[in-house]
Amino acid sequence: MRGMQVKVTIRYECRKCKKVTEQIERIVVDNLPDHVKVLQCTKCGVMGVCLLEHAS
Repeated sequence: MRGMQVKVTIRYECRKCKKVTEQIERIVVDNLPDHVKVLQCTKCGVMGVCLLEHAS
C-alpha cells in the first residue's frame, strides 16, 4: 500500500486535559531510552514525554 500511513493511537492521560485521551506517538529525537515516548494529545495538541509500561 504505497503512500498510505497508519496512525496508531495510545490511550494515555493528557497533562492539560487532565483525563485519558487518544495520543499519537511523535518522533522528536531518536535517542530516548526504551519505553520512553513523546505523545501528542489528539484533543488539545499538547505534546509530552511519558514512560510506558512494557509487558514482560
